[in-house]
Amino acid sequence: MSISSSPIRIPDKLAGRAATATPANASLHHMRLAMRDGQRFGAVLDTGRLWLTAAAGCLLQPEVGDLVLASVVGNQGYILTVLERAKPDEPAEISVPGTLRLNLPQGKLEITARHGIALDSGAGMEFSAQQWSAAFEQANVSCQTLHISGDAIQSTWQARTDVCGGTRLNIAARSETHFGCSVRKVTGHEESSAQSLRQLVDRDWTLQAGTADMNAQDRVALNADSIQIG
Repeated sequence: MSISSSPIRIPDKLAGRAATATPANASLHHMRLAMRDGQRFGAVLDTGRLWLTAAAGCLLQPEVGDLVLASVVGNQGYILTVLERAKPDEPAEISVPGTLRLNLPQGKLEITARHGIALDSGAGMEFSAQQWSAAFEQANVSCQTLHISGDAIQSTWQARTDVCGGTRLNIAARSETHFGCSVRKVTGHEESSAQSLRQLVDRDWTLQAGTADMNAQDRVALNADSIQIG
């Protein structure tokens, strides 16, 4: 099979810059890749060995043993596409040099993988969406540094466990916490500092300490129907 084209007519205003060009005839062949040398592949023909390179539009990267469609001009050839993979059970690679951008002016992009999706973004990963939704049966996230910023965040869990092996710092202009039942244990030292502090207990309030000190600059007041000391 061969592909030919008529001479390209250069506009008159460009006639002084270039002459009329006639592209060489290109022939298409089914070839079995027999060897590889870096980014080029060797195919054995009746006329001898021919080295081929993957065309820019050949996204599926060929491998030795694959059956490919090649365009040949003289002793130069390009692999246009992979027709048949020699090892279909092994992972296939789709690769392009430089930056790849998928532009879908209409519709949406859907990716379905039965056995999972693994992403390796190298230097970083960036998402930008008006609305983002994700549903996982189980998700594991491991990163060296994680920054999350936004106007509002809300999370709902049946059970939650936070483990911090180092330092934890929470900063808020206003903080409010509601618990049905709360147990707090501090093995080391705990210190609270406030401009004003008020505790409201509907039923019992018990303080147990080896040594208890209460110091006030102005006064200490105890008000109750019954006060027992000792």
